[in-house]
Amino acid sequence: MGTSPSIETLQAKDDQFRQYLQTLEQDLTQKASAAKEKMHAEIETFYSHNKYDDAKVFVSGENIDFLHEKEFTLDNLKKVIDGIGAAVFSGAAPPKGSTVTAKNVEDADKALGKEIGAMANLELYIAGKVFDVVSNTVLSFGTGTSMTYTTATKTESLGFGLQMFASTSASSYDGQSFFKNEYISQYLYMYEVRFSVKQAQSEAAMGLVQAYENQLAVFEEMLNKLGDQLADGTVSWDAYGTTSEKLQIYMDEFQRKIGALKSVDRAAQVRAALDRAQARAA
Repeated sequence: MGTSPSIETLQAKDDQFRQYLQTLEQDLTQKASAAKEKMHAEIETFYSHNKYDDAKVFVSGENIDFLHEKEFTLDNLKKVIDGIGAAVFSGAAPPKGSTVTAKNVEDADKALGKEIGAMANLELYIAGKVFDVVSNTVLSFGTGTSMTYTTATKTESLGFGLQMFASTSASSYDGQSFFKNEYISQYLYMYEVRFSVKQAQSEAAMGLVQAYENQLAVFEEMLNKLGDQLADGTVSWDAYGTTSEKLQIYMDEFQRKIGALKSVDRAAQVRAALDRAQARAA
């Protein structure tokens, strides 16, 4: 996925450090094998229990993030989430580690066309919801100098027949001679998003504007909670800064999207009124 600045700089010029990161990556991947199996078991249980036997994979993948303890940041996480969103909904190339099934996206576009207008209208909304879920998981692990191996698996309805399954695993390691007396934290993100027409039909009908407004309220609540966590020392200054910055970016983008969608709705209402008037006059 990516690395924090000091790790990225050292990685670019030191072969021994690159080899060390590869060793850490292998270690965490091995530790997280049970978490991966658990996520896939939960996927099968979810769809068999709900009888959504038409579900198709939208996107799946795994990404690694390395962070130096003095540079906690969610920059790389946001980049990957936004990159996956662009790949799924706008046809861009997916980021490394992610696989997008274009045919299944096209099928969903046809199934949801009348409800959302165009799949691209979901791009920002889905990216925001995924950031909400995954960043909360990362922060729940703590943002101190070191942590033992920790993992959490989440499943979340994204609305419109889309279901996200995500497993996040993390561990910190001694920076050895590369970062004396400081730690390197590593995060492994494993994820899969599926779409089901049957699930979309069973979920409460919700317009796009309402969906964006609901998630915007979640961001507001998350930002307030983050301030409380900073005050009581649950999160570090770096964690607060990077998370609040990303939240505000999403919130501003959501506000603009809501305005644009409402403008489209108003224009459609005007056209419909004119069409009715013309039909009466004919």
